[in-house]
Amino acid sequence: MNIHTIHDLSTRSPTPPCNSLQTSRVTDAEPRFARFSVTDAVHLKLKLQALDRAVSSMDPEKRDQADMASVTSACQTRPFEEAVYVAGSEEFYLVVKGLPRPHLVADVYAEAYKNVLQGRPYVNNYNLSGCRGIDCVFSDVRTVLGDVDRVCATNLQGAFAKLEERGRSHTIQPFPFLRLPAELRLHVYSFLLPPERRIVLRPRSQDVKRPRLNIMRASRQLHDEVTKYFYKNWRLYVRVDSSPLGQLRQGEVCYQGVRPTINSATLELLKELEIRVYDHLVYLTGPPSSRISYIFGTFKLERVRITFELSKTFGGHIKDPKMELFCRRLIDQIPASADDCQFLSHISQNYLITRHGMDDKRLEQVFSSLPYRCVVLIEDIDCAGAQVSRGVQISSKAESSDNHEEDSIEVTTVNDLIGQHFDEYEQRQRQRHNMLLKLLTNIAQQQSWAPKPVIPTLPKKVTFSGLLNVIDRATAAEGRLLV
Repeated sequence: MNIHTIHDLSTRSPTPPCNSLQTSRVTDAEPRFARFSVTDAVHLKLKLQALDRAVSSMDPEKRDQADMASVTSACQTRPFEEAVYVAGSEEFYLVVKGLPRPHLVADVYAEAYKNVLQGRPYVNNYNLSGCRGIDCVFSDVRTVLGDVDRVCATNLQGAFAKLEERGRSHTIQPFPFLRLPAELRLHVYSFLLPPERRIVLRPRSQDVKRPRLNIMRASRQLHDEVTKYFYKNWRLYVRVDSSPLGQLRQGEVCYQGVRPTINSATLELLKELEIRVYDHLVYLTGPPSSRISYIFGTFKLERVRITFELSKTFGGHIKDPKMELFCRRLIDQIPASADDCQFLSHISQNYLITRHGMDDKRLEQVFSSLPYRCVVLIEDIDCAGAQVSRGVQISSKAESSDNHEEDSIEVTTVNDLIGQHFDEYEQRQRQRHNMLLKLLTNIAQQQSWAPKPVIPTLPKKVTFSGLLNVIDRATAAEGRLLV
């Protein structure tokens, strides 16, 4: 006689668990593989209890092939046509139903336990075998082991923790690779690890490409060294993709799903955070979500990088006040631990200061539009003029005015040098304009029309006094770093 739970009286037959090594996709013809019912939870609960008995009877110091076989046999699937009822199955169902493909919980635990038992650290295996995306990994299973032990009357969490503690205290011979100099080992890691130094938080979907970190499976010592190198040199990447209400969507959802799977040791190693803001946020009227401060508070951050992916519409000198307000409120949420460390705020194609077409008035306007906390890089300062509002009038009578004398101005040695560079720049510009004028004249004569007299004029320029006034005037903002 088949006995079902109340939940399954009017529903389908139980779903058979899948092998963790199979990666066959779920089709519309097999929808039962994508479901998990209370009856499925009954079979899983029995497997976990059998696995607990096999683990508890094993001596880690005297392990053999028979012990490994007992762990594997404990995860064998019960006959599919067999239907049983176990007390507390409904509560156990609520504990594990949030995991992706909970059928594999026992197999994932057994695989991780055998790896640690053999002296190798467990590494999550990301497989695609269902419509829900990636199968559950041991980092996911470990978050619910405490509740599983409470409901199933097992000690799976304690057994695994005891095995890990034994591995830390067990003295073994150093791995031969670790005998190499540290500089050489780090150089090897740079080739084996992904070149992109970002840890991207993505949702569980089928297009996620996880990095291959097989080097971390070689030995526990190598695993610990690679882990420190990896997380200390890579930064956590969060995408701020906001709704019209200014609340995080994708970035926050991914973070909330990944955060429970990160152990405390890894949290201590993550020191840098990158936040990417996208161009459509300029249309927001509200501030960024205050819940992003929870992300800041989780890690002991030393460096925060905020990048803005702006479209071409907002390039050049155009500045949107809504984006500026959004960015300032986002920056205000950065924790105090990152104040004394490197901080980079970069707005791509938003502020462009160039000497071509730039004068003192335009330079003052651009500086007044910069954020209060920013880094300003100024290059080729020697092209600035040494005189205030200095200008040269070029006309058709310029060559016949050789007898005109100008009053000389006494300047310092530094100003003389700057003026000399600027005169050379003017001479090159004048030669270029004369060459263009001659070329246009020749073209006009070939086309049999008389060209109008063209009087070349020098482009606008930034004077040295104007630059100093912008940098150190009374209304200049404090907190900017000029390089």
